[in-house]
Amino acid sequence: MSESLQELVPAAVIQVDSLEAALPASVVEKLVALPGLVRVPMAPAGLAGIAILEGEPVPVVDLCEILCGHRAATSPEAAVVCRTASRRVALVGARVRSIDRLRRAPQPVALPEASSGVELRGRAVPLIDLDRLCDALRKKAPARREPGGS
Repeated sequence: MSESLQELVPAAVIQVDSLEAALPASVVEKLVALPGLVRVPMAPAGLAGIAILEGEPVPVVDLCEILCGHRAATSPEAAVVCRTASRRVALVGARVRSIDRLRRAPQPVALPEASSGVELRGRAVPLIDLDRLCDALRKKAPARREPGGS
């Protein structure tokens, strides 16, 4: 296989507010209409709630809130369902623009939720690492109190 083909990353190009980013195509499962969203009391910023998808509770993550610092302008009606080896998550606040094979960016992308970057129209955009994003979200969650504790 040629070196140029080895550098290409299958990715879903997404638009999150004014930010362009990418998700590894291998983690994107499907696009779905979002059923009722259950808000979670004391949830960390970025966790929009929980949705039941195919009988399974799935955390719904607002990418706009995490990557851009504010909630998506409209209520989520659709989600990008993704699955990694360790979790399944529904992403809202992003629009899928295309599925493409993108070249890895030579320079790192300064975004904690990105494992690396890919080139899109001559510039580097973050390649979102879902496990890293979810781990960071989990660390923001308030500590749970034991019943009867103070």
